[in-house]
Amino acid sequence: MSIQEREPITAREYNRQQTANYLEYCAKCQANGVTPEPQQRYFAPIPVKYGYVMTNASNEIIWKKRKRDF
Repeated sequence: MSIQEREPITAREYNRQQTANYLEYCAKCQANGVTPEPQQRYFAPIPVKYGYVMTNASNEIIWKKRKRDF
């Protein structure tokens, strides 16, 4: 199995993805009659609106102020 390289994305785009994933999760939970957990539990957005974010294979979040710092 090869390790997939991921490109850093902007913090705002990362937060948009997290919100979209959470809304999809909520829809699936409600369709199955399950109460969804709060967003902070599984799809937490980062608290800043600038910089770049990258996740690794373990889903750890790496935030840097500049893209060239990666």
